[in-house]
Amino acid sequence: MPSKKIHHKPIVLNMTKKLFLVSLLALMSCTAAFGQEPEANPLNSSTKQSYMTLVKTDGSQFIINPKGMIVLELPENADVQISDDFQDGWGGVKINGKWGLLDDNGWVRRPQFDLVDVYGSYAYTANEGDVEKEGSKHGILKKDGTWVVEPTNNLARQDEFDNTLCLYLNGLYGFFNENGWIVEPKYIHAGYFSEGLISVKEGDYWGFADKSGNIRIKPEFESVNFTAPEFHEGLALVGKNRKAGFINHDGEWVIQPQFDIAENFKEGLAAVMVEEKCGFIDKTGKVVAETRYEAVGYFSDGLAAVMLNGKWGYINTTGRMVIPPQFFSAKPFDAETGRAKVRVGDQDNNQSGYIDKTGKFTPDPKEQ
Repeated sequence: MPSKKIHHKPIVLNMTKKLFLVSLLALMSCTAAFGQEPEANPLNSSTKQSYMTLVKTDGSQFIINPKGMIVLELPENADVQISDDFQDGWGGVKINGKWGLLDDNGWVRRPQFDLVDVYGSYAYTANEGDVEKEGSKHGILKKDGTWVVEPTNNLARQDEFDNTLCLYLNGLYGFFNENGWIVEPKYIHAGYFSEGLISVKEGDYWGFADKSGNIRIKPEFESVNFTAPEFHEGLALVGKNRKAGFINHDGEWVIQPQFDIAENFKEGLAAVMVEEKCGFIDKTGKVVAETRYEAVGYFSDGLAAVMLNGKWGYINTTGRMVIPPQFFSAKPFDAETGRAKVRVGDQDNNQSGYIDKTGKFTPDPKEQ
């Protein structure tokens, strides 16, 4: 059963407290009268902001709403935190380590949760930490205190975009926003939002939906790169007929499926593999670096690590080798420092350090 709203009895205050609160409430009223309220309306579901105010006096604490009404009185020693994401006049309040949900009338749900996130007239709640933790329970609560989804270990947030949640419930995926379920759980699998779209799997095939749950690209692909943002730099890596290619936001093939393995585009170039050899292509599908390397990294700050004959070097965006293969291992260049971390030597005897874009090696002082 949902917890009942708390209708507070009149609070008996000593004269000092009474005068303090009367003065404070008068000040809040004057501020509103002179048009100094925040421009955003805290009752607007599209606006996230602090809604309640915590006031401390000798011996007590009070939570006051924007109208200057006392919503809650708390002991002086209570550890209180008010969430800054109140929406539709309700939101989270944390007391002594647990979150509850409060509105202008009092508690909607008393503090009992490890996490609460408000989405309009709904709140996502969680106990016992992350869903991966054994025994954790997540739920969806309505503003009237009733459960849309009672706490269960079969509910999890897959991803969130622009106040739309992709939720996993009882083995299927659906979409939920401040208006409730916009797509009931029906998808076998789902990926992550990127560039406004998210991959979803129906039957044996993958397609893409938007934040409203509408299918924008019909399911016809055997695979997507759902462990990373699928759309990157305007293109998505997908698989068909056991080959990898790239599509645009309309689902049109920009680069036909022809690679054994491919990765997302970075700095306009994508790593691809054909017959166990790696190279790079641009967004037209043109080969920039021939597929002759044993392994490759990704482009960062204009360079990418490549392995040739068991050693790592670096090529530039035209495919030219600018730092010859010589390293036991090599990481991407850091755009801020202009350096990359590498190891020189071999399996049994190697040393860590950094190189600049000329290939000059500086030993890592931590290993000196």
